[in-house]
Amino acid sequence: MIRRCSEYLASLSPGCPELARSLDGLSELYCLKYRYTGDTRDMETAFRFSFAAVEATVAGHPDLLKHRNGLARDYSDRYKRYGDLDDLESTIKHAQAVVDGLPSGHPQLPGCQENLASAYKDKYARTGDMLSLISGLECAQVAVDITSSEDPELPDRHHILAIMYGKKYQRTGEVQDLEASLGHAMAAVELTLEGDPELPGRHQIVAASYIGRYRRTGDIEHLNSGLKYAQAAVDTTPMGHPERPRYLHILAAAHDDKYRRTGDITSLEEGVKLLQAAVAGTSPSHPQLHLYKRNLAMVQISKYRRTGETTSLDAALKYGQEAVDELPEGHPDLPECLQNLGISYRDAHIKSGDIDQLDKSLKYAQASVDLTPLDHPEQADRLRDLAATWNNKYKRTGDIRDLEASLECDQRAADATPKGHPEYPGCQYNLAVSYSCKYDWTGDIQNLKAAVLHSHAALNELPEGHPALPQHLNGLSRLYNLKYYRTRDIQSIDAAVIYAQSAVDKTPQDHTALPKRHQDLAIVLNNKYKETENSEDLEAALKYSQLATSAIPQGHTDHAEAQHILAGCFYTMSQKLADAQTLENSIKYAQSAINAAPTGHPSLSKYLHLLALCHIEKFEKNQDVHDRDMAYEIFESALKSTTSSPEVQWNIAVHFTKMAAKFGSRDALQICSTALNILPTLLWLGNSIDVRHNTLTRLSVPQYISEAVIKAIKANRLETAIEFFEQGLSTTHKQGLQLKLDHKKLKATLPLEAQRLHHLSAMFQGASQKSVDPDININYDLLAQERQDLIAGIRTHAGFSDFLLPPKYTVLCQAAQDGPVIMLNHSKDRIDAVIIFSPSIPPLHLPLPNVSSLDAGKQLTNLNEALQKLSIHTRNMRLGRPFKVNQIPPEVLFTSIISWLWEFIVKPIFQVLAEHGIQDGRLWWCPSGPFTYLPLHAAAPIDSKFVQSYTPTLDALIHANSKENLADNYLTAVGVVETHSYLGQWAKLPSVETELDTVTGLLGNQAQQLKDSNATIANVVKEMQSSSWLHLACHGQQAPDDPLRSGLMLYDGKLELGQILDLDLPKARFVYLSACETAMGDGNLSNEAMHMVGGFIAAGFQGAIGTLWSMADKDGPKVAEIVYKTILGEENNLDVKMAAVGLHLAVQKLREDGVPLHQWMPFIHMGI
Repeated sequence: MIRRCSEYLASLSPGCPELARSLDGLSELYCLKYRYTGDTRDMETAFRFSFAAVEATVAGHPDLLKHRNGLARDYSDRYKRYGDLDDLESTIKHAQAVVDGLPSGHPQLPGCQENLASAYKDKYARTGDMLSLISGLECAQVAVDITSSEDPELPDRHHILAIMYGKKYQRTGEVQDLEASLGHAMAAVELTLEGDPELPGRHQIVAASYIGRYRRTGDIEHLNSGLKYAQAAVDTTPMGHPERPRYLHILAAAHDDKYRRTGDITSLEEGVKLLQAAVAGTSPSHPQLHLYKRNLAMVQISKYRRTGETTSLDAALKYGQEAVDELPEGHPDLPECLQNLGISYRDAHIKSGDIDQLDKSLKYAQASVDLTPLDHPEQADRLRDLAATWNNKYKRTGDIRDLEASLECDQRAADATPKGHPEYPGCQYNLAVSYSCKYDWTGDIQNLKAAVLHSHAALNELPEGHPALPQHLNGLSRLYNLKYYRTRDIQSIDAAVIYAQSAVDKTPQDHTALPKRHQDLAIVLNNKYKETENSEDLEAALKYSQLATSAIPQGHTDHAEAQHILAGCFYTMSQKLADAQTLENSIKYAQSAINAAPTGHPSLSKYLHLLALCHIEKFEKNQDVHDRDMAYEIFESALKSTTSSPEVQWNIAVHFTKMAAKFGSRDALQICSTALNILPTLLWLGNSIDVRHNTLTRLSVPQYISEAVIKAIKANRLETAIEFFEQGLSTTHKQGLQLKLDHKKLKATLPLEAQRLHHLSAMFQGASQKSVDPDININYDLLAQERQDLIAGIRTHAGFSDFLLPPKYTVLCQAAQDGPVIMLNHSKDRIDAVIIFSPSIPPLHLPLPNVSSLDAGKQLTNLNEALQKLSIHTRNMRLGRPFKVNQIPPEVLFTSIISWLWEFIVKPIFQVLAEHGIQDGRLWWCPSGPFTYLPLHAAAPIDSKFVQSYTPTLDALIHANSKENLADNYLTAVGVVETHSYLGQWAKLPSVETELDTVTGLLGNQAQQLKDSNATIANVVKEMQSSSWLHLACHGQQAPDDPLRSGLMLYDGKLELGQILDLDLPKARFVYLSACETAMGDGNLSNEAMHMVGGFIAAGFQGAIGTLWSMADKDGPKVAEIVYKTILGEENNLDVKMAAVGLHLAVQKLREDGVPLHQWMPFIHMGI
């Protein structure tokens, strides 16, 4: 036929009326040939003839529309083959011209509307443009509406409309679109006679609609209907038919769904077989071949995940790569093929641990997202896969930036998927997983709460019987298990067990996910046993972990975890039974888990930790040093991991320290040093201060450090003891102080790095308010990681190897340059004093054998009781032991407290100082634990010649002494006599006015006043940033449950501690806090100086005066007058170092005047 038509065309002369018709006819023939052979030469020939036919037809000719219709057809074929968007736009242009040119009622109009609908369908598939989808749907609907019921083309038009509604459902998730798709698909089938060559294609669309219904509802009957129609499409298509591979492909997808629902491996095998047949039955040049290869790759991945067979993984990589390689740049199917290839490489990485495979996975997943328009319906799914790959990279590298990238992708996917959309539960579930991982890293409970919230949101959208329901139940169980670890709340572990058991019960017995769910059920049952000691829970945990282990073959990605969980169950049972064989089983499976974990496995340190504990227990039973040494080696290996979360590493270090201290043969101090090196990431700068504080208390960091100090003291390594002690004090304040340091040496040597460090550090101003103001939109985690990397790079340069590392003793001893510093180390078993006399004299350890933690707690209880009897505000009553109000007068209690402090602590220390020729001058207390709240300074007799101060850390003294002495000596005196009524009921402070007049009168033109309505938060902050000296006379308030909210009650509100910590105060020298409770800290954070005085020191002030509890209003002017007269001296020049002397003289005067103990005791000085 083609030959005869070609000969006829050759016989026609240019301009012949039959020329255009002959060109158009030949175009149709070559188009049919191309669609049968897939040979692009035929496609291009068809295009040339149709293009020539249009060119040979004059405008207005009655055949022009027909010829343009043919040209639209050939442009469409070119687009589908090459993916060139210009071809698709030309298709729409010519198809639209044909529709616009035909009159209403024209017999060809329905067909042309159908063609235009198909073109818009292709454009939507390429661009995700919703307008194209709506336009196509409208054209398809018009085509159906204007086609008579007797028209033989009506089934085909119902078929196209079904496809369009299916696309709309995929985009919107609206059930009515899915039902419309199924309705039109069924109409197309019902109107098609048996034996019609179009029937298989129509069966295929019905199958797709039923499968969509199944995926939405989880109703297995819909899946069975989908399988039935997909099978019918295959059965009615003869072997060798060009459409048969496409129908095999749809049937394979239905079997894949059945496999995912039931876990029936025969369905999986059938899917592989069908897709292999589809690939084999498709010519190499066929435009759909890449789709069949892509899907074959994905079912091979499913098979690999089920069987662990490397051949399946290799096949997935092979077919996935071929699918990508066969597509030109810009092809509409390229993003999905890249996505699937990325998934295959991700699985390959999980199996091998090969970082190159992970990088390839990330490259392909990222390319898939980048090539997908933002509003494309598949964008959310591709973002989820990209998120999963970033998450895998995070687990391998431990880099918080990878985790943030994962969370960002999951959040974008969730934001693009509205509630009611079929993918909504999956997006919410993945987002929960990302938040869970972030919780593991940061320890921020808000991330865990977010994970639980999103997990419940996903679960609530899934109907009973939905195939994803068990997975979501299992995920929620894991989150409640994490919550149990955090809170030790029995309700959380009960919920974890309920969700895990439900997940198991709803999973078919031969489902591929069942062993993993058995694992998770074993974990939560084991944890529940530890809480309840109910043997049934432990026996069930062992049973489920054995079921999981027996079902997961060696080489499977879950094999290592299964072995570890079984080892954990045996380890718990060995502790219960004290049975040697049970312990051996634990060691066997723990070792097997380690052997099965590839290099860089994120859980490797966890596996090593368990094995180390097993060997320690074995050593305790048989005293074979081989087991002890084996445990130590394993601990050391576990601590070298770079992929575990900081909290996991900290717990390993804590266990290792206890074992080394208990059983010897290892340098416990070296292990302590390793543990303390974890603190910068454990107390992650990207977290808000309250999260860091929670970490300190939850993980008992201060207690660990106090025990490390004792170990160093016992080893007679006092310099190490002092270094350890310093690391346990005011950790968050020191982090804040580091952000404000002026690195002169760095500026001179590495100016670019210094500039970048200054910029990053400045970005953290406001970080302490992160928990207070959730609208702060700065990713502090990424900033912290970038800053950490920058510091690590600086340390590689000569002369900067110790840059911003914890200072050594040679630096710390400089804190004693103006007088001795006495450190009081508090632990549950003993109290020790370590004295640094001066930088040139070795430190001295002074045991305090007559003081115990119990004694200190008792004195604190007495202090609380005495203050309560006097109706004086005091710190959180949790600090002391519960007490019953007795008849002992408060003055007697105060006297007994300072007598105890003098007799057992202060006097022995003063005696040692005297023995070293030190009997007067400056002296600094650097206490820890409850001693931070006891008035050590008040224990000295009235004639003591020591001027006593406190310092939150040694580094704070060093920093204050090194601060440049600015010439600016201007003081701002702030006073609030009466706090604004809307702030609550606060007593008037009538002496404030006298106090301000006294202070400013002494300084003359060196001072100004901000009083009452002028003493607003904004005004005070402004003056703080410009003044060197600050006097604040007002009410103060300690917030025991949220110390960052402690503050000074100004005229219009509270100036909070968190705000002060965020300020950069380069001129700051001295602050006098003539207010109540300004040195009253948080009982749970005794070492953190979480009070106003400590906050001002951390903000950069060299010295500060404050009170431990409420002061008497009338004492304010008296004390202030003596302090400032002393500071000014005879030369009338402000000297910050004389503030402590002034307070010493002022308190002596109060004592001489006979004021009650509770009125002079609270005044303290902090700083230089």
